[in-house]
Amino acid sequence: MSAQLPMTGIRVADFSWVGAGPFLTKPLADHGADVVKVESRTRVDPIRSMAPFRDGANGADRSGYFANRNSSKRSICLDLKHPRGRELALRLIEVSDVVVNNFSPGTMDRLGLGYDASRAVRGVLDGRLADIARSAQGELERIRVETNFLTEEAELEALTEHVPALAAQRSRQGVCWPELADLDWTGAGLAIEPRPTTGADKLGITGSFCAIAETGTLVLLSSALTPTGTMLLPDTHVAIVSAARIVAGMEEAFALVRSERDPMPRAVNLVSGPSRTGDIEQTIVLGAHGPYRVHILVVDH
Repeated sequence: MSAQLPMTGIRVADFSWVGAGPFLTKPLADHGADVVKVESRTRVDPIRSMAPFRDGANGADRSGYFANRNSSKRSICLDLKHPRGRELALRLIEVSDVVVNNFSPGTMDRLGLGYDASRAVRGVLDGRLADIARSAQGELERIRVETNFLTEEAELEALTEHVPALAAQRSRQGVCWPELADLDWTGAGLAIEPRPTTGADKLGITGSFCAIAETGTLVLLSSALTPTGTMLLPDTHVAIVSAARIVAGMEEAFALVRSERDPMPRAVNLVSGPSRTGDIEQTIVLGAHGPYRVHILVVDH
């Protein structure tokens, strides 16, 4: 007789979609939880339309990407904007131990399915109900970018008058890789320290192993002297690239890595711009997984 899985008996009402939410609930299902994924036939999970597809044929039930995030779950289609759909969703919440969503903040409340509505159908909050409302930047600060990102100083100056979060990112203090420690940062009006970032730094300055002309991509190798955090954690990443280290394409870049690094580094990081993600309701969010801005300085030496 097989052993009972550790989460057997737990029911999860799963309103999440795309990447992050379903990736959270899949392990719960794999470990025995009864995860019920809620979709709408008029607005199915977008990753159903993403490759790879079984036998190479596109179809709502053929996406390997969707299967990777949602196997072991049950599924139901509801129109959450229709009173009957909302009623059924609340009935599901009533008999569930966990409610998960990764909609934009406030969406579940507008649908009548938020924390207060969930608590009401449960009667008394008994400690089993958890409402996990995830968004890329949280409830308090989210910066949505629906147009080209502003890089000109004048445009940024105008924008920061209306968006305090952007104004707070502007800083002349930051960190750099050790190889750049001897540059005259003070003379340039900057306070730059050659140390790993603590995560609170606003500006990170790095070199680069090489750059790829075809895609405008930086190639950075991980090591004790080239910490990855300097390019990922600060709000602004400035990378210095030698003109002599710009290669034509990806193949040439990796050929250069193999010829100059033996053994290969632990990680080869490819950076083609600031962090942009559309995981949450297909809304572009900047800075969720990396810097808000990337500036490249090409030098002769």
